[in-house]
Amino acid sequence: MPTTASDAALSAAELPGPDRHLPFYGLASPPFRSGADPGRLWLGNAHRAILDTLARAIRDGNGVAILTGDAGTGKTSLAQRLIAMLGPAGISVGQVSSPGPAPSDFFEAVLSAYGVRRPVHDKDTFSACIRNVLARATGRGDKVLLVVDEAQGLGHELLREIGDLSIMAAASGHPLVILLIGETRLTAALEDDEHAALRERIIARCAVPPLGPDEVGAYVRHYLDAAGAVTEVFSPEAIRTIASLSRGAPGAINIIGDRALLVGRARRARPITEAIVSDCGRSPASPSAALADFDRSSPRATSLHSRAKGRGRLYVTIAATALFVTGAPYLAWWLTGLGDNSARTASDETSRPPHAPRGTRDRRPPPSSRVLPPTRRRVRCRQATPTAWRSPSDGRR
Repeated sequence: MPTTASDAALSAAELPGPDRHLPFYGLASPPFRSGADPGRLWLGNAHRAILDTLARAIRDGNGVAILTGDAGTGKTSLAQRLIAMLGPAGISVGQVSSPGPAPSDFFEAVLSAYGVRRPVHDKDTFSACIRNVLARATGRGDKVLLVVDEAQGLGHELLREIGDLSIMAAASGHPLVILLIGETRLTAALEDDEHAALRERIIARCAVPPLGPDEVGAYVRHYLDAAGAVTEVFSPEAIRTIASLSRGAPGAINIIGDRALLVGRARRARPITEAIVSDCGRSPASPSAALADFDRSSPRATSLHSRAKGRGRLYVTIAATALFVTGAPYLAWWLTGLGDNSARTASDETSRPPHAPRGTRDRRPPPSSRVLPPTRRRVRCRQATPTAWRSPSDGRR
C-alpha cells in the first residue's frame, strides 16, 4: 500500500540502523551490496557473449585480451565471474590492480600474484622469476592468466612492459594470457604509436555496454529475489526512474537501490515510490545526506522545522529580556558614575585660580570634602571600559 502523509519520514532518532531496514521489505540480506557472490551475478545477453568470447580466448589463445567499459558498468564483477567459470583446474590465475607507476612496483605485484614475494629492482630479475612461474605451470599442464584491473591508470611505460612480457612468454613457449580491464580511455592509450607491438598481441576486445530499461528491471528483480523478496519492493515507476537516473550502470543502480531501501523504510513506504528514488538520485554523496534531504521534504519534518524555528525565536526573546533585566542596574550605575565625573570636572573648572589659563586644573591639594568615597573610586575606574563601546561615528570626529 502506498505511503500516506501520516506515514511520513521518521525523526532522526527513529531512523533504522544499518541492515535493520531489510525485514520491513522481507529481505534476508542486502540485495544491492557490492562484492556479491559471482555466482549471483545477473547476466544479460551482452554479458554472456563477453564471457564466452573471453573464455574461448583464454583457453585457446596466447596473448592479450582487452575488457573495457564506463565506470560502474560491472567490469570487475564480470571478470570475477569469468575466473569462476574457468575453474581452478587447468588455469593459474594472478590478479593485479593499480600496481603503481614504477616498473619495479609492477614486477613485484605480478610475482606476488603468483606467490613469489621478493624485491625486484631490474627487468632481468623479473624475467627470470616469471619464466620459472610459467615453466612450473606448463609442467602441471596449466595455462597462466594474468588479470590487470584498473588498467586505464597504467602509463605508457607499464603498457610497454606488458607488451614485452607477452612477447617474452610466447618466445619461451609458455602460454600466457594477459587480461587488461579498464575504462574506455584504455582503448585510446593503446592506439598510441609506441604500443604497436602490444596491439599485435591482442587476441580479443570486449566492451561492456550499459543496461537497457528492461534489463534494469530484470537486474533489480534478480537481486531482490536472491535476497528473499516475496512481495513487490519497488513500484514499476520507481524502477523506470532507477533506469533513467543510473543510465544503465549497475554500480549506480546498486547505490540508488540501496539508499531507496533505507529511506523507504524510514518513510514507511511499501512499495518504494518514484519520488523516493528521485530523491536518492539527487543526493549521491552519502545515505545520511539523502536521509536528511528526505526528512526536510516530509510533511512531519516540515512541521517540526516550523515549530523548532518558533521555539528558537522564543528562546532569543527570553534571553534578551533576561539580559536587559539583569543589566539595567549596571547600566544605571555606569550612567550615574558618568554624571558624577561630569560634575567633578565642572567643579575643577570653578576652583581654578584666577591667574591660571583656562583649561588648567587646580594643582592644590583637594579639600577633605572632595575626597571620593571608595565606591566613587570604583566608579571612576569603571569609566575606562566604555571607551571600547564607542560608536563608529565617534572615531571620525
